Amino acid sequence: MTTAAADSREIQEVLPLAPLQEGLLYHATVDEWQLDVYTVQNVFTFSRRVDAAALRASADALLRRHPALRAGIWYEGVERPVQFVPRELSAAWREVDLSHLDPAEAHRSLERIRVEQRERRFDLTRPPLIRHVLAHLPGDRDVLVLTFHHIVMDGWSGERYNAELMEVYRNGGDPSCLPATRPYRDYLVWLSRQDRAAAMEAWRRALDGVTEGTLVAPSAGSEGTVMPRTVDAVVDPALLDRVTRLARSSGVTVNTVLMTAWSLVLRSRTGGDDIVFGSTVSGRPPEIDGVESIVGVFFNTIPVRVRIRPGEPVADLLRRVQAEQADLLPYHYVGLADIQRELGGQRLFDTLYVLRNLPYDDEGYQRIRQATGLESVTGADATHYPLTLVAQPGADFRLSLAYRSDAVAEQEARALFDRFLRLLEQITAAPQRPVAALETLSDAERAELAAAHGDTGRALPGQSLVELFEESARTWPDRTALVARDATLTFAELNARANRLARLLLARGVGPETPVAIALHRSSDWVVTLFAVFKAGAAYVPLDLEHPAGRLRTVLEDAAPALTVTSTAARDRLPEGGPPLLVLDDPGTRADLDRMADTDPGDTDRPAPVRGDHLAYTIFTSGSTGRPKGVQVPARGLVNMLVNHRETIFGPVVAQLGGRVLRVAHTVSFSFDMSWEELLWLVDGHEVHLLDEELRRDSDRLVDYCRRHAIDVVNVTPSYCGQLVEDGLLDPDGHRPALVLLGGEAVSDTVWRALRDADGVLGYNLYGPTEYTINTLGGGTGDSETPTVGGPIANTRVHVLDSGLRPVPPGTPGELYVSGVGLARGYAGRPDLTAERFVADPFGPPGARMYRTGDLVRWDAHGRIDYLGRVDDQVKIRGVRVEPAEVVAAIEEHPQVAQAAVVVREDPPGRRQLVGYLVPAAGAQVDPAALRRALADVLPAAMVPAHLVVLERLPLTVNGKLDRAALPAPAVAERQGRQPRDDTDRALCAHFAEVLGVERVGIDDDFYELGGHSLLAMRLAGRLRKHLGVRVGAGALLAAPTVARLREYLETERRDDLLATVLRLREGGRRPPVFCFHPASGFSWSYAALAPFLDRERPLVGVQFPGLRGEEVPDTMEELVELYARHVRRVQPSGPYHLVGWSFGGQVAHALATRLQAEGERVPFLALLDTYPTDAPEVRAAGGVPDEKEAEQEALEFLLSSSQRELPSWLERPYRRDQVVEFLRDSDGVWAEFDEATIDRVVRARVYTMEVMYRTRYRVYDGDLHFFTAAADRDPAGGISARLWRRYVTGEVVDHEVDCGHNDLTGPAALSVVGPLLEEALRRAEGRPA
Repeated sequence: MTTAAADSREIQEVLPLAPLQEGLLYHATVDEWQLDVYTVQNVFTFSRRVDAAALRASADALLRRHPALRAGIWYEGVERPVQFVPRELSAAWREVDLSHLDPAEAHRSLERIRVEQRERRFDLTRPPLIRHVLAHLPGDRDVLVLTFHHIVMDGWSGERYNAELMEVYRNGGDPSCLPATRPYRDYLVWLSRQDRAAAMEAWRRALDGVTEGTLVAPSAGSEGTVMPRTVDAVVDPALLDRVTRLARSSGVTVNTVLMTAWSLVLRSRTGGDDIVFGSTVSGRPPEIDGVESIVGVFFNTIPVRVRIRPGEPVADLLRRVQAEQADLLPYHYVGLADIQRELGGQRLFDTLYVLRNLPYDDEGYQRIRQATGLESVTGADATHYPLTLVAQPGADFRLSLAYRSDAVAEQEARALFDRFLRLLEQITAAPQRPVAALETLSDAERAELAAAHGDTGRALPGQSLVELFEESARTWPDRTALVARDATLTFAELNARANRLARLLLARGVGPETPVAIALHRSSDWVVTLFAVFKAGAAYVPLDLEHPAGRLRTVLEDAAPALTVTSTAARDRLPEGGPPLLVLDDPGTRADLDRMADTDPGDTDRPAPVRGDHLAYTIFTSGSTGRPKGVQVPARGLVNMLVNHRETIFGPVVAQLGGRVLRVAHTVSFSFDMSWEELLWLVDGHEVHLLDEELRRDSDRLVDYCRRHAIDVVNVTPSYCGQLVEDGLLDPDGHRPALVLLGGEAVSDTVWRALRDADGVLGYNLYGPTEYTINTLGGGTGDSETPTVGGPIANTRVHVLDSGLRPVPPGTPGELYVSGVGLARGYAGRPDLTAERFVADPFGPPGARMYRTGDLVRWDAHGRIDYLGRVDDQVKIRGVRVEPAEVVAAIEEHPQVAQAAVVVREDPPGRRQLVGYLVPAAGAQVDPAALRRALADVLPAAMVPAHLVVLERLPLTVNGKLDRAALPAPAVAERQGRQPRDDTDRALCAHFAEVLGVERVGIDDDFYELGGHSLLAMRLAGRLRKHLGVRVGAGALLAAPTVARLREYLETERRDDLLATVLRLREGGRRPPVFCFHPASGFSWSYAALAPFLDRERPLVGVQFPGLRGEEVPDTMEELVELYARHVRRVQPSGPYHLVGWSFGGQVAHALATRLQAEGERVPFLALLDTYPTDAPEVRAAGGVPDEKEAEQEALEFLLSSSQRELPSWLERPYRRDQVVEFLRDSDGVWAEFDEATIDRVVRARVYTMEVMYRTRYRVYDGDLHFFTAAADRDPAGGISARLWRRYVTGEVVDHEVDCGHNDLTGPAALSVVGPLLEEALRRAEGRPA
C-alpha cells in the first residue's frame, strides 16, 4: 500500500468498499489486458483559451475537497478489498499543444488523445483515478478531456464534479465559493449500520421462484471487454406526453412505465414470463443530511423482477410493478453479488435499464458558459452488459440502447429499440387491454416470419394407406417385402396373409372405428396383423409385452378393444379379464384362416365404407394425471406422412442410390408411432428387415447385421445412434447405411456431427409428438451444420407462440403448436384432457384446432426450428416420453408414502435419470429398494426412478411450491469393496466408471446398482470390445454385473462354470447363505435374479443337477439328497441353514431340511415354490411320471422358452433335438456355449428328476413353511394347493399367491414379488425386524 501511495507518504483513512465498488473491482481485474468499460470520459469544449493554471488548481482543490476522489483500491494479499485515501494528492494533469496544426489534423490528434485516454487502464492501486488532459486547438479553442474510473464516482457524482470544477475555475481556482460538504465515509458508516438480515430476507421473498435468469446472450460472458455501440432517438413529445399522462392516471411513475415496457421487450426476446433485468438506483439515503453534496459511489445495480400475466390489463401490471418495487426501496443498498449469492449464485440477468435523472442547473450552466467560454460537456460511459437501455429526461427526452456487438447484432438491437417504442405506443393508447393483446412484432417481421415457413400444402391421393400397399403388392408381387426371423415374405405373400386375417377379423365383428389390440412378439405376424386390421377398416392398439400387467390392464380398459390378437407365447403376459383373444397359432384359428379368401377386402365386405378420418390407431403415452393416455390418430395422417416422405426423404435417397429397392432395418418397438417410419418404406415397395427383440437391442450385433445384409436405412433414437456409431456403423472401411433416421429425443452435437461428416450418409431428424401423426417437423444434416428438427412437413402448420398465443420473432423461445392433416382426435375417454391440449387455432380456418405440444422451440434465421426443451415437467428418458406426475401418482399410492416428487437430474452431466423424493406417512418406514420393485410392477422400466430418496419433508419455496433446486442429489452409497488387483481390473474399472459417469468403481461394485441400464450396458460392451478386445454381449452384464464377476466370467471356462453342481450366484457377506435348489431342468441360474431383493450380506448359492456335467447320479431321492447335503456342508459346515426350492427343487429342499434336522442341525427357514407332495392323491390324479418322449419335449420346451427369443416358423412341436440345438447356437445367448451332448444331459435330467420325485418318502419338517403358489396355473377344482403340505410341517403353511405361471416363477416379474417376501421371512427367521 505504501508503494501505491508513494507520492502521498501518508494514508488518511482505510475504508471498506461499497457494494457497487466491489462489482466494479471484479470487472476491472478479471482480465487486466482487456478494455475496462468502466473507464468514464467527459469532454469539455471551450470557445476560447482557458487559464490553464486556474483550471489545474481547480482540479487540485476538488481532490482536497472530496476524499473519495483520492481513493485507491487495495485488493492483493488482503482478506477483503479496501479503499485507502492518501492525505494529499495532486491532480493528474497533462497539457498538449495542437494549435500549430491545421484544424483537420488537430481534430484527428485530439481524437487519438481521447481514445488513448479512454482505452488506457487505471492502476487501481495508484490514485488518483482521475486524469486531465488539456488540449490547445487552433483558433484559440481549448478542450479538456476528463477521464476517471467509475469506482470513485457514479453518474450523479460525476455531474457534481463537472459543475464544481467549472464553478471553482470561474472563481480563479479558489474553492471557497462552494458550500461545505460531507465526506463519503459518512455513507459507508450508514451502510454498516443497516439490518442486512432483514434486507436479504426481503430480496429472498422478492426473487423467490426465479428458476433461471433472463439472459439475451447467455454464451457471451459477463466480462464485457467490447465498447458498446448505440442506437438512440429523441422521443416524440406527443408520445412522452401520453406516457406522462398514463403514469399520472395509473398512480405510478414514468420510470415504472418505462421499466414495464422494457420487461415486455425482454419477454419478446427471451420467451419467458418471469423477467428479471438490472436497474441502476441512486442509492443516496435521505436519512443522511446533505447526502446530495457527497461525491462517491452511491449508485447500485439491483434486480427488477416483472412477472407477466398475459390476461392482466396493462394498467394493473403497471400498478403491481410499482407496488413490488416500492417494497424494496429500503433495501436498494444491498449489493448485487450478495443477492445472487443468496439465490445460489445463479446469474439473474444480462441487461440493464438506466433512468439517467441527474441534477441539472440550467441557470448555473448559462452563468458558467458566459464566464468561462464553455460550449459543451459531452460524456461517454458504458457497461459490461450486452444490452443497456438508457432513458434521459430533459428538454429532449432521449432514449438510447447500447449493445455489445460481440453479443448482439446491430439489426437485432435496432429491432428491439423499435419494439420498445412500439410497445410504449400501444401501452399508452389502450392501457386497459390485456398484455396478451400487445403486438410485439412489426408488420415487416410478421411478413418475414410467414415467408420463412413456406407453403407446406400438398395434394393427397384418394387411396388409403392400405390401398397404396395393395397397389404395391399388385405392382411387385414377387419382390421381397418383409424379412423377419420367422419368415421372409414377398409382397404377394404378405398381402395374402393380411387379407385372410382381415376377413377373419371382419367375421368376428371388426370394422371401421373398432379398436383391435395387438399383443405379439416381434415377428411377421405383427406386420400381417397390422395390415389386416387396416384392411378391415379398424384401428390397432399395440400392447407392449414388457410392460407390467397392471399397466396393460389400464390400456385395455381405456382403449376398450373388441378383441386382442395374440399368440400362445404372448398370451401369458396379458392380464386376466380382458377382451376376447384371437390366438394366431391356435389350431382352430389356423383352420379358420385357411378357410378365408386371400383377396383384398373392399367396402362391400366391411360393415361401413372406410374414410380418411376413421381411427387408425390408439397409442398410449405417459399421462400427467397419473394414468397413461391413449392418443387416437385418424388414418389420413399416415397417407400424408407417405406423401411427405416420398418428396423429402424417399425420393432423394432412392435417387442417390440409383433408383434401386432399399433395405430398411425395423428397430423400433411397435408401441411407438415411430415404428411407422420403416413400414412406410414397405408400403412404397421397399424391403423391410424386422429385427427381433434381442438383435434390435444389441448395438454390436445390429451393426454386424447391417453390414452383412447391406442395410440402407436405419431408424433409431439419437442415444442409440451414438452407440451404433461407436460400434462401427459409420466406419469407412465397411458398409454404411445411406440414411439414418433419428427421432424420439434431442440430437446431440456429437451424433449430428458424426452423421454430417460421414461420406454418402444422410442423417435426418424427425420430430413429432404422438398427438400428431408420427412426425411434425423434419430436417437433415444436409440442411444444417448443427442439430435441428427442421421445418414443418407436408400439410402441416406450426406456430411458435408466447404464453398469450402471440407469434414470437426468430431467435425467441416459445411453445410449439401444431395443426394440419396429421392432428390426432384427442385422448381416448378423456374429453377434459383433450380440451386442455387440443385448442382452437386462431390462425386457421373456422373450427380448426391445434395441439399444444409443451415443447420449447425457436425459429432460426433460416426458417428452421431448434428444439430447446419443455415448458412443463414432461421429459424423455432413453427416448420414452415420461410425465413425472404419473410416476408421483404411482409412488403416492403406496400406503407408507405421504408425499412424493419426481424430477430429472443429471448427476453427472449428460446422464439423465429420474429421481424420486418421498416423505413417509406418519410412523411409517419406507424401504426405497422395495418401493422401486413395487413401482416396476405398475410402470414401464423407463419410468421407474433410478433412485428414491427419503426426506423428512419436501423443500418448499416461500410461496409454498416445490423448491426443485433444494432437492438433494441422491447419495452415493459408500462403497467398501475391493480395489483393482492388476492392470486388467484397473482397465475394466475405468471403463465401468466412464460409462456410468462416476468418479471410481471398485471391482465388487454392481453396474446396475450404480445406475446402469440397458443402453449403458450396450455402451460398456462396445467399449470393452473396442478398447480391450473383449467380445462380450450386453447380456453378460446381467449375469456378471461387477468387475470381479465379469473378469471371472471372461477368464473361466464358462461351460463348466455354468454347469457346476454348486453355483455361487452371489458371494461375500456375513450372514448364512440361502441355498436354492434346481427345478427338473437341473439349472439354478434363474435364482440369480433374487440377488437385488435379498440383504447384500447374504450369499446366494445355487445347487444344480450333477448329471449336467456327466457325473453319475444315485438311483433314489434319498441318495440324491445325501449327495446334496455333502455339497451344502462344504459351503456351510453347520447351521442355521436357509433352503429354497422351486418345482423339483422344492422336493429336494424339504427332504434336505428334514434330513439336516434329524442330524441335529438348525434349519429355521424353508421356502417352496409351487411344488406339492407327490404322494397326495390330488397330485397323482393330475398326472404321473412322464415317459421319455414327453420328458424330452418338456426339456426342449424349457430350453426354447429360456432363450427369450421368438421362435421361427420352421421350429414346431414336436421339437427335434437337432433343430433346437441349431436354433440355440445361432445366438449370443448362454445356450450358444452348449453342444448337443450337453442338451442331451438336460433331457436326461428331466427324465431322472421326474422319476425319483414320484418315489419320494416324506418326513415332517419342524417349523413354518413359506409357500409360493403360481396362481395363473392353478385349477381350483383340482384340489392341489399349499394345504397339502400341512401334514409334513409342524408350523404354519404361509401361502403367497403370485400372478404368474409355474414356469415363470423365477422370472423377473415374479421374483420382484417373491424376493421381498423371502427377505422379510428370512429376517423374521433370524429374529430381526422385517
